[in-house]
Amino acid sequence: MKKFLKILAIVLASLIVISAAAFGIYWYSNTHWYDKYQKALDEVGAVEKQFNLPNGNVINYGEVKTTSPRFC
Repeated sequence: MKKFLKILAIVLASLIVISAAAFGIYWYSNTHWYDKYQKALDEVGAVEKQFNLPNGNVINYGEVKTTSPRFC
């Protein structure tokens, strides 16, 4: 009986550790998903702007200044 309880305790502890690790990975990916997009926006020099509509709604958009003569 003691051997069974010891094995059960090891299995439960393993499940708790695996669950905590899985939750940690899930939490980290959900709180840092925007980092790669922000880095890309910073590289191209994008500027975030807002436009207020007459009914009170707000439109968020970004502007990028181009240096190419094709787009100027």
